[in-house]
Amino acid sequence: AGRQMKDPTLDLQKLLFTTLSHDLAWDVYDRVPDDAVMPYITLDGITGSENGTKDCFEVELIATLSVHDGFTGDAGGKSNVLDIGEQIIGVLRGRPPIFQFVSDFKIIWIVLDFAETVEQELNTIYLYQRVLRFRCLVEELPTSP
Repeated sequence: AGRQMKDPTLDLQKLLFTTLSHDLAWDVYDRVPDDAVMPYITLDGITGSENGTKDCFEVELIATLSVHDGFTGDAGGKSNVLDIGEQIIGVLRGRPPIFQFVSDFKIIWIVLDFAETVEQELNTIYLYQRVLRFRCLVEELPTSP
C-alpha cells in the first residue's frame, strides 16, 4: 500500500491567520465573537482536491476569506472593503518567503481565483462583504524513511 498524503488544511488555516493578523491592522477570525467591531476579516473555509502522483504529493486548496464592514445611514460605502481586500491580496501574493515551509508542507503558489462584493441592507444598517477566494498549491515535503 502506498503512503497517504497528510491533510494540509489546518496548517494553511494557521498560516493565513498568522500572516494576516501580523501584516494587517484588522482583526482576523475563524469564528466571529459577539463583540467584534467592523471592519474585520474572516477565514470562511478551505476545500481541496488531491493533485499529485505516487511520487509527488500535491493538493490544491481553495481558501475563502471575507472582509466585513457596515454603516448606519449614508456614513460609508464599499470602498473600505475593496481597499482591505486589495491589501489582503497584496500580502498573500507579495511575500512568498513566508510561504516556503509550514511544518510538513511547502506552498508552491497562491493566486486569487475569485472576488466579489456583496451588499446587504438590514434595517438601518448597510453591510458590505468582500469575498476573496484563493487557490493554493501545497506540496508535502518528503519524510525521511
